[in-house]
Formats: sequence, structure tokens, C-alpha cells
Amino acid sequence: MLVKLLPPVIVKQPVDVRVGYKGSVTLSVGATAFGPINYQWSRVVDEADATKDVAIAGATGANYVVSNAMEAAVGKYRVRLSNAAGGVTSNAVGLSLVYAPVIGQQPGIKYSELMLKPIVTGKQIGRAHV
Repeated sequence: MLVKLLPPVIVKQPVDVRVGYKGSVTLSVGATAFGPINYQWSRVVDEADATKDVAIAGATGANYVVSNAMEAAVGKYRVRLSNAAGGVTSNAVGLSLVYAPVIGQQPGIKYSELMLKPIVTGKQIGRAHV
């Protein structure tokens, strides 16, 4: 029986992600193949030409974790999957930063506004004797 080796097939494309400033996020791809799959994540330089992508050292698994994300991490990423029969490249996906809101000045109440003033409500019932 002859088994034909086929290149990997992407069954779940990576998706765009947003991460908080200095946070962590995982890019992932789902794939199937007969035999082992080689992965290489890269930064996208030109979406139309994957050959110009810059490989990320050590990013050789189905998942790529971006830790301590700052402005330098913002951009497009994709992953190349390959085996002895060939390869396939994922769609390019974006990573963007989300910044926490900054409160420039705390809302406050001036001390003079805290002076308590009695508020009388209701009806008078009877007379108070002093």
C-alpha cells in the first residue's frame, strides 16, 4: 500500500488580537497533516509577498506568545507550516495595543462643600417643650 504524503492543511486560521499595554497574548493556528508539521511565525513586511516576512527566532510552534507587549509588537503576523510534501502560509493577522484609560485629575469635592446643613422634612407633630 502506497501512502501519499500531503502538505499541512490549516483548519483554523489565526485571528486578529488586541492586548493591553505590557500584557500577553497568544497567536495560534490549527492544522492537520500526516506526520510532523514544522511551524515558523514571522512579522509581515509586505502582505502581498510572504517571502519578505521576517522570521521570529524561536517562534516554531502552533502558538506564538507575545509577552510584555509594547508599541514594537504592533503589526501583522503570519505562520508558515511545512512538512516533506510542501507548505502553506496562514492569513496575515494584526496585533494591536489597548491602553487603559488615564485619569488626569481625580474628581473631588472641596472641603467647603462638605459642610453639613440640616435638611428638615416632614410634618411637625405636637410641640416640643424646652
